[in-house]
Amino acid sequence: MRRSFSLGLLVILLSCAPQALAQDSAETVTVYPADYFSGLNVITARDMLSRIPGSEARSSQRRGRGRDNRRGLRDQADTVLVDGKRIVGKSSEAEEFLGRLPAAKVERIEVVDGMVTETEAEAGSRTINIITTGDGSGSGNWGTSLRWVDGLGGATGGHVSYNRSLEATDFSVGVEIDPRNYVGLQEDVEYLEGVPLEREVENRIRDADQFKLQGTARITLSERSTLRLNAAFDKNPRPGNDFAETFEYGPAGEQVLTEYFFEPTDRTEQTWEIGGSFEHRFSADRRFELLFLRNEAEHDRESRRTTFEADDRLIEQEHETRDEKSEETVVRGTWYSRRDSGSELDLGVELAVNTLGKATVLFEGEPEPL
Repeated sequence: MRRSFSLGLLVILLSCAPQALAQDSAETVTVYPADYFSGLNVITARDMLSRIPGSEARSSQRRGRGRDNRRGLRDQADTVLVDGKRIVGKSSEAEEFLGRLPAAKVERIEVVDGMVTETEAEAGSRTINIITTGDGSGSGNWGTSLRWVDGLGGATGGHVSYNRSLEATDFSVGVEIDPRNYVGLQEDVEYLEGVPLEREVENRIRDADQFKLQGTARITLSERSTLRLNAAFDKNPRPGNDFAETFEYGPAGEQVLTEYFFEPTDRTEQTWEIGGSFEHRFSADRRFELLFLRNEAEHDRESRRTTFEADDRLIEQEHETRDEKSEETVVRGTWYSRRDSGSELDLGVELAVNTLGKATVLFEGEPEPL
């Protein structure tokens, strides 16, 4: 097991950009009202963003490090806000949140061209602010899917989500089941000086459903303080069954079966994350933000391969188990202060704890009952 700690003083940033969504001569704001998307077959906010020319969304999140892109590295993609607030969580979860936000709840979308310091937008990128109706009503969406795989038949999936805006609280929850079944065929031929020597044909079967559960909330504690929370759970079982045959080529080019194997596999990937941020504004030019994050990922795999000769005589059996678990805890505090010159000073301290554990067991010998 390996555990690492990091305590860093973030680089002090000075820039000449104004606060988020503040407008001056260096910025251009384009507004897309709800009726702009009429007739464009939009269902969610994510659909609406895809209809805006040149948009490439990403969540506005903490600065990424070279080793970690799970919460979004800084790039030239557009920074997306909802009602002027950042979406807390991984960039993939932020995209899924936009997929759960019904288009009927969007009043307009503002696109700001130019550098916006508070949202950590890069120069040359844009900030997209999605303004919701905020009428206190709840709304949701749902959908189903049917997937047909030859050899396995049909598999159904679907999603359901619900959003609600109250006087001081906005929240969103969503559940998704995604079928991940397929049948694959892989063929490899070994040659020597252009003459085929050996051919292996492998059939791979996977039949499982991925389950996702996500939730976000924004709580207005006071006129100056806001708390944002997020939670996510993802379970992806991947059981499989592989069968392969090996052939040798005879003098006349005929193929002769030499051996074959069966390999049932049980694999599971499971992750969860909880996090959020607290923001307090002391004045229009000074604010403090505390970001906290905790996640855990588990990857388990067990396989049993039994190999036989062409006459069904046992050759060997391999039994392999692999377990991998990683944990991460991040706490970051940042002080933002805008100076009279229009530049902004960002000063932050971050503590990160990462733990990684791995275990592999391999057994070779006589077969055990499968």
